[in-house]
Amino acid sequence: MKRLFIHHSSWRKLPIAFADLGIFVLSLTAAVAVRQAQLVAPELLLSFLPIFWLSIGVLYTVGLYDLRLVRDFPSLVRSLLVSAGLCVFAGMAYFYLFSPKAATAPKTILLLTVGFSHALLLGGRRLWLWILDYQFTNHHIAFLGEPAGIAKIRHAAEERRAELGQGHAQPGRGADLVVADARWVEEHWDEAKDILGEAIRSGVPVVSFENFYESLTGKVSPEYAGNPSWSLEFVLPKSQGAYPIFKRLFDVAAGAVLLLLLSPVLIAIHLAIRLGGHSPIYGQRRVGFLGKEFTLYKFRTMRHGADQGGAFAQAPGPDGRVTRLGRWLRRFRLDELPQLYNVLRGDMSLVGPRPEWIKEVEDLEQEVP
Repeated sequence: MKRLFIHHSSWRKLPIAFADLGIFVLSLTAAVAVRQAQLVAPELLLSFLPIFWLSIGVLYTVGLYDLRLVRDFPSLVRSLLVSAGLCVFAGMAYFYLFSPKAATAPKTILLLTVGFSHALLLGGRRLWLWILDYQFTNHHIAFLGEPAGIAKIRHAAEERRAELGQGHAQPGRGADLVVADARWVEEHWDEAKDILGEAIRSGVPVVSFENFYESLTGKVSPEYAGNPSWSLEFVLPKSQGAYPIFKRLFDVAAGAVLLLLLSPVLIAIHLAIRLGGHSPIYGQRRVGFLGKEFTLYKFRTMRHGADQGGAFAQAPGPDGRVTRLGRWLRRFRLDELPQLYNVLRGDMSLVGPRPEWIKEVEDLEQEVP
């Protein structure tokens, strides 16, 4: 039988795996320097090498060698958090089971090494994408769905100035990604089963139209979000279990550290706005998770009364409502730093949907199902 699909090129994964090994070694060296202020001993490095290879296996398991995943920053952060927990667990299990000196296993150094390495991995993955100039649409994509649905995705790609690759209109010819409409597959099963079966045998990823649209645009399709099944699949499962607990712990720890480190910047911006004759902090009512209302805090970048135009109001030309300092703050997103206080309060999260202005939500509820 003629093969319909080609495997993903895996040459890119091998160099990055060895680079990850170097990151782990560098992180161990930094952890020893912080903990003991000395160079890493050869015997300690040898004892950690099996853990490093286990950790690379963990990175592979949670998808950190998948370019489609690491291009999405929230998914990258979530995967790194999961990976860090698994690496700590694997390291402690290794020292307990296999180390002849389990009672003196370097647990603190292990924790520091995992922390340092995953911080470097975050930057390394973003650098990897930049070096390869990777775009999600670099794949040869096979679409299984109605022409109207395919046209919608093509339009979304054009709006983002992205190309969908060669041969996207011919499913089954050298595709290395299949995008399938679940309803179309159900109604055309005889036509779809051979293509999907070969994709699975060849290791070619199969994603839904909805997931592909969200990865391409960074937004949930309004038609899909209006379906209650979207909440059943994505929102409700994450409201229980260990995930929200670890997510909240990460928000508190990271938010507190960032507030401490950035306090000189916060004070300087506060004084600069005050000297400009404006109140430094601006509060706006926003709608957060499950409709919870709260006051979101930002540095003031617009003149008083600038929000009187209502929801979605835009200036016809250069926006004179924005102050000179505010324009600079907005350019570098420094106006959003006070939101770290909202993160500590639990109003919002470092990783997650952006809470919308309550007036915009009222309009959107009338327009979007």
